[in-house]
Amino acid sequence: MSVAHTGHLVAVALASVPVGVDVELDDADVDGVPAALTDREIAVIAALPDAHRTDALRRVWVRKEAVLKALGFGLARDPRTIELSDPGAPPAVLAPAGPAGSAGMTLRDLEGAPGAVAALALAGVQPVEVREEDGDALLDVTSA
Repeated sequence: MSVAHTGHLVAVALASVPVGVDVELDDADVDGVPAALTDREIAVIAALPDAHRTDALRRVWVRKEAVLKALGFGLARDPRTIELSDPGAPPAVLAPAGPAGSAGMTLRDLEGAPGAVAALALAGVQPVEVREEDGDALLDVTSA
């Protein structure tokens, strides 16, 4: 089980495999996020137009925190040890550094709540289909 909350929103993910979820409101402060990013992630976001940088930081952050939760570390592990795909690209773990790795990691963006960004990570399963009904994300999971 994984739980995340921000403002008036709560995200809960239940699975029979390690799972991580994170959610942030669109107005969440992102000033500290660059300290959690790899050099490549920072360069990709810096190259974006100013109007898109804050949203990109928020997107990468929720993806990264969901992955760290699914790996069982949460923020006890340096987030810079996980490198993710570009914020505008399909979510994926590109370069897990350290012993845990990311074999079989499924990472998905969740778009259910207006004014928020969220991500879900599942370890040990491929693929995951996320479908939304009435603002709730429902998962169909098939083991790898």
